[in-house]
Amino acid sequence: MLARDTVIYRDTYTLTKTLFTYTRKFNSELKATVARRIEDVVLELSDLIVEANFDVKHRSEILGVDFVIRYEKLQFLLNLATDMRQISERQHAHLSRIMDKIGRQATGWRKSATK
Repeated sequence: MLARDTVIYRDTYTLTKTLFTYTRKFNSELKATVARRIEDVVLELSDLIVEANFDVKHRSEILGVDFVIRYEKLQFLLNLATDMRQISERQHAHLSRIMDKIGRQATGWRKSATK
């Protein structure tokens, strides 16, 4: 199955596209630091999703520690951006819902790979 045909891929794509839209509006002081880091981390998460889709044998490892670390980093950065008033509370809630779906799907993929 192609990665783009999976729900987790579509959700990750939506998250990425939404974040790039939001970070474009960050003030110039934070655009080069926080916004850039958010963009880098969400792209790294996307890479892991694509890799896990194609490498079923190693899916559990791919979606293990590396995925969790990047997921937590992204949550931290989004909290920071919200606290610094670069992302609204409403936008943060929307992003959190998408991330929650991605996290649950990644956990499901990881568990099914270990069976």
